[in-house]
Amino acid sequence: MADAYGVVNVSSYTGIESIVTVERVEADLDALHEAGGNTVILPTSLDPSIFPVLASRGFQPLTPDGARPYVEGEATFDSRPWPNGDGIVKWVRLSRSARP
Repeated sequence: MADAYGVVNVSSYTGIESIVTVERVEADLDALHEAGGNTVILPTSLDPSIFPVLASRGFQPLTPDGARPYVEGEATFDSRPWPNGDGIVKWVRLSRSARP
């Protein structure tokens, strides 16, 4: 997925199926922050319960109109196709501020 957007993967997990707890999501977001990164790429089939975690850390979903603050039930993602028939979406943190 990282290759589709031209970014480096810093996740310590092999895939979204391995990140099944908020603590693991937070650990990966910490690693991303430490690496100076600002981009999270996720499959569109993902359970949306992760979205508030991303939003609380300053990430915004990429929409057809650019990055926009996440509002539950109102997000329109700019999805890219993925070979398995699913899509992928990009979330970005626009500010490099310290971890909230």
